[in-house]
Amino acid sequence: MSQFKDIDFLAINETELDVSIKDGEVHLTGYADVVRKDRESNGRNGGGVCIYVRIRSNINFQPRADLSPNNLECLTVAISKPCSKPFLVSTYLL
Repeated sequence: MSQFKDIDFLAINETELDVSIKDGEVHLTGYADVVRKDRESNGRNGGGVCIYVRIRSNINFQPRADLSPNNLECLTVAISKPCSKPFLVSTYLL
């Protein structure tokens, strides 16, 4: 996966993941465990969002459920790095 080597944060929309697909099945080498929010089916197919954060000793991240309402396909993670102010990375579907 060398094409991803310079990407610290990778957000994917329309993942179409559900509870039958384990995180290990969508793991990308060089990235921490995937942070994902699958679509609640409600008779609808597709949907879902996820964020990958590259594994680096100077990047810490924390999923922010308080900024990802259950009724929206929205996912937010807080990022902190040395010598930098903390910031947020979000992805969402309309």
